[in-house]
Amino acid sequence: MGRPPASIRSNDLVLTLMLLNEDSFGRYKLSKYLGLSKAKTRAILEFLTEHDLAVAQKGRGGTKLTTKGYKLVTEFRNYCKLDWGQQMTEISPDLLPEATHKAVIYMNIADKQTTGLYERDMAVRAGAAGAITLIRSDDGSTWEFPDLGTTDQPEHPPDQVTVIDPTMANSYNILSIAFGDTIGVIYPGIVSIVMYHLSDKLVPLLPDQD
Repeated sequence: MGRPPASIRSNDLVLTLMLLNEDSFGRYKLSKYLGLSKAKTRAILEFLTEHDLAVAQKGRGGTKLTTKGYKLVTEFRNYCKLDWGQQMTEISPDLLPEATHKAVIYMNIADKQTTGLYERDMAVRAGAAGAITLIRSDDGSTWEFPDLGTTDQPEHPPDQVTVIDPTMANSYNILSIAFGDTIGVIYPGIVSIVMYHLSDKLVPLLPDQD
């Protein structure tokens, strides 16, 4: 395990694995989530298939993870968890009133001290409109805006983000929300945040080029 071939970015491979963990995808649908061409998406799926991490189903069933693929994503979850469809997180419209699409990721990083500015910048570089990052309080009871070290530090109203699944509060200490106009920018945005924090943990788990 290690780095994928140069023609496939680690970001795209990690995101594809996370998405396939949630659902089966046809090439066209997956390309929309990845923000990539169908040709590049096909190359990623072929790579995963060659390494027995994914398998194409007959007909219109799309591609799904194999047992080996699910096992790999289970290792990812030691460090991060994509909240597919915001099933575990309720986000008030007041927090992001103009955001059409949102993607949520939970992460567990050794040093949770962050201002949220790097996360925002990484998401924007990937095409998202922006990103908001919250950190878990020391007692685990609330999620709060990071300390910017300024006198105009915003307070986080507790009713704007509600973590429904208590395991998320127990397992992870940072929550990031990427937002934008299309799904093709928010998911690349969210995985850019993940790789900013966790590339040293996730990349070694990826298959090498044979």
